[in-house]
Amino acid sequence: LTSVEIKCEIIRDYAFMDCDNLNSVVIGNAADVINKAVFKNCKNLASVSLPSVLSIIGNESFAGCSSLTTVKFPSTLSQIGDRAFYNSGVESIDLTNTNVRKIGQWAFANCDNLRSATLNDNIVTIGQAAFFDCPNLATYNTPASCSTIEQFAHKGNTSLQTDKLLHDNITTIGDYALMGMSHIADIILPESIDSIGSNAFENWVSLTSVYAHNHYTVPRLGQDVWKNVDQSKATLYVNAETCNAFAAADQWSDFNISVTVGTDNTIADSNAVNARFANTLLIITADHNIALASVYDSWGRQYAIVQPNSDNITIDTSAWGNNIYIIKVILDNSTTASFKLSRR
Repeated sequence: LTSVEIKCEIIRDYAFMDCDNLNSVVIGNAADVINKAVFKNCKNLASVSLPSVLSIIGNESFAGCSSLTTVKFPSTLSQIGDRAFYNSGVESIDLTNTNVRKIGQWAFANCDNLRSATLNDNIVTIGQAAFFDCPNLATYNTPASCSTIEQFAHKGNTSLQTDKLLHDNITTIGDYALMGMSHIADIILPESIDSIGSNAFENWVSLTSVYAHNHYTVPRLGQDVWKNVDQSKATLYVNAETCNAFAAADQWSDFNISVTVGTDNTIADSNAVNARFANTLLIITADHNIALASVYDSWGRQYAIVQPNSDNITIDTSAWGNNIYIIKVILDNSTTASFKLSRR
């Protein structure tokens, strides 16, 4: 069997499982549910046309479909089941124009080719390990309705950027949820986070800065949260009110703790140079003019470079994203200042 067109209302569990030569499937609009493991392990399945009335993709429906790279999800889709695309060849996921509210456990785990996942903000539940070991996943956004990053959710996502991963509604990071992101140098912990699970940040070996400056209580930690992280070489940025609490807390106290932080409308002081973020970046000097000022993100991408020859400068940042920025300033007496600010 190499191709099939399905016109019936019900497709039973396991109906086409292990059909090794199946290459093309068209499912008519009579069916609104794809049941369990219908196309599981159809390793040569490369083309699937889903019905425009589809509401549920069942558990393991396309698991093991290693040749399936592209799937167009209909707007009527509301649920993606457990392991639905586990170990498949899918390269991108776009759920922005769907009604999906639930993504099951391990739904897209072990998808080596997956590079982007764009989710809608109505998704309430993303099961544990949903994107486990997707090493090429670089673009991902946690839906605004999700308050928990479940255990193992992004373990092994060694290409993932974190700018849209932790939003201001996240309260809990589960066990091993972010394990293995060895490429990340800086992380901003939203004020809403009150619990971080065991081994959540294990093997973040490039970590140099943790920003908890918006926290007024110390988040609870599981065991070995920072395992294999050299905390003696990393700085934890906190505010003055919680500095002592962080310094006395297990695991947090292993960082170099600093209260010199930059947040919206908060001045970061580097002796002769002050700076602050709002919709603009304001840089002010005490005694000398600014000969050169440059701004980069943590990946080295340049956002601004100016030579004002004045004691203050204002840079429009309205088009910049919420991120950590590195500001480097050279004064006219050849002294320099360099510090990090977070724009939130």
